[in-house]
Amino acid sequence: KYVFGIICYLAAYHMADLIRTKDEAAAAWRRMLIHIRTLGYTVMVIRVDNDSVLLSAAFREVCAEFMVDIQRTAPYRHHQLARIERHWRTIADAVTALLLDADLPKSFWGYGFITVAYVRNRVWHSGAGCIPFQKVTGVAPDLSLLRVFGCPAFVHIDSSRRKKLDPKAWEGIFVGYAPESPAYLIYNPVTKNVILYFFIYYNQIILYT
Repeated sequence: KYVFGIICYLAAYHMADLIRTKDEAAAAWRRMLIHIRTLGYTVMVIRVDNDSVLLSAAFREVCAEFMVDIQRTAPYRHHQLARIERHWRTIADAVTALLLDADLPKSFWGYGFITVAYVRNRVWHSGAGCIPFQKVTGVAPDLSLLRVFGCPAFVHIDSSRRKKLDPKAWEGIFVGYAPESPAYLIYNPVTKNVILYFFIYYNQIILYT
């Protein structure tokens, strides 16, 4: 229902996490801080607005645990969060374009958001003057793994899970990239579920459930 996102002012590296309720924002922030540490960095300061979630004791406790100083904007002064505000607008427009192009309903907006964030981290950012992913990790992104949002994806069915003459694959819809593992997200229009796993074979997506 919501998305919690942060952006690095230096590298423009963006992280986003989908949450069901605003109360989950503190836990999402904690996961991000842990991930940032694994990348070899430490967050010193975070600038936020005065949303009640960011004023909560749970959010402040996470910041205290990781020794992050909180800077708050003045009331109704969104320009003090200029980079993230512009970033939100750009992502929102991109998500709208993805859903229209893929002919998917608005309920897929979260997958579109994660997809846009994933791609933007791997292409040149004029404001930061770098490729965010490369700036943060020191490794050039592998763009050969990118796929068109909403494209068909054929998921292989393991022989142990099918009988003779049964189909060897089912057709799903590619809806993004798994945030915490090297996997594609594939929507099954029959079961209404999203699975993740992948194997690249030539120019086609072959997935194993």
